[in-house]
Amino acid sequence: MTLTTLLRLRVAPLKQVSHIVKALPIMSVLLVQIPLLLFSPAQAQSIIFSFGNSEVTASGFEFDILTATDASGVSDGVRVGDTQVYINYNTDGFGSSVATTATVTEGALLQNVAGQDGHEIVSVSDNSSSRLAITTNYKFDGAVDFSTELTESPQQLLHIVLPIQDGTETAGLSFELALMDGQQYQASSLLFTTVQASNTDNTVLPVELVEFTAQADGEAVQLRWATASETNNAGFEVQMHAAAPEADGGAAWQPQGWVDGWGTTAEPQQYAYRVDGVAPGTHRFRLKQVDFDGTFAYSPEVEVTIGLDAAYRLTAPYPNPFNPEARFSLMVRRAQHVEVAVYDALGRRVRVLHDGPLAAGTARSFVVEGHGLKSGVYFIRAVGETFVATQRATLVK
Repeated sequence: MTLTTLLRLRVAPLKQVSHIVKALPIMSVLLVQIPLLLFSPAQAQSIIFSFGNSEVTASGFEFDILTATDASGVSDGVRVGDTQVYINYNTDGFGSSVATTATVTEGALLQNVAGQDGHEIVSVSDNSSSRLAITTNYKFDGAVDFSTELTESPQQLLHIVLPIQDGTETAGLSFELALMDGQQYQASSLLFTTVQASNTDNTVLPVELVEFTAQADGEAVQLRWATASETNNAGFEVQMHAAAPEADGGAAWQPQGWVDGWGTTAEPQQYAYRVDGVAPGTHRFRLKQVDFDGTFAYSPEVEVTIGLDAAYRLTAPYPNPFNPEARFSLMVRRAQHVEVAVYDALGRRVRVLHDGPLAAGTARSFVVEGHGLKSGVYFIRAVGETFVATQRATLVK
């Protein structure tokens, strides 16, 4: 889900403002305390603030504050300085006075430059019950190359996470014009000039997942999850990450099924899904929550282990017939020394894939390569201290 709110900061040419600074020395002293952005005074420039990269995660509603310029190529560039960002939000969705619950971290533009720790988040506070105030600090030392230059492509200034209280509400993010307009930014070590701002609104909060669990039941896994509220929720795709996915020749995360959502509701909902025929081993599960417009978000992962009842489990090679290679896995219930080898139809050993210890309860993957072998039938033989097992594979060239 992408946020498109923009905040434009229009900079007047330096020649138009220098006489104002000289005429009002007291005001210029006051403005020094809140410089916004350092730039070269060669020409007028625009500095663009925007919201972006928003998504709903287990932590809440996450988004970035992005900064860009339309004046690339200017001598000395446009650079990050001291910045005060004021963000309005919907209290019905996030609650009031969120400064203590919000998580604000530095973006790429506030990372150290050339090993110098010149940028930091100074404060995160409640400017009002529905407005977050964030101050970042650029420690100006008279060198314009101390700060990271802006580009025409938006760059990350801040990353913010707001815990969701009601997922049926809109996020309602916007910049506060009354406070952003008239801020000052540093044009040189002596001169300052005003900026202007404009702004729009943004997006909707989707599903609020409050519980997601997995429990082993023989060779099956029972999944259960619950939502506190839902907005435009088409449903959930259940996905599994197998203990040894490469043994099945598939991708790491595999869809297992679909469960319809409740669309839009402020009432708590309960869901369940059973995955049968799960191989022994430790597996991970997650939910892909999909909105009616196709946007989606992933849930946190849950992990479950299926025990091995027999002494071993040797899977059939895949693909079979194969060329150029086939994959399979072996799991043992008790740790032991195991030899895994490949034999041709005459009983001659042509490959040794493993000869050593094998840990208990963990699927070990193996590959049979057809390089150097003729077309025909081959046998994969695993010999342990407590078992002997064989699988057949056919190489076709």
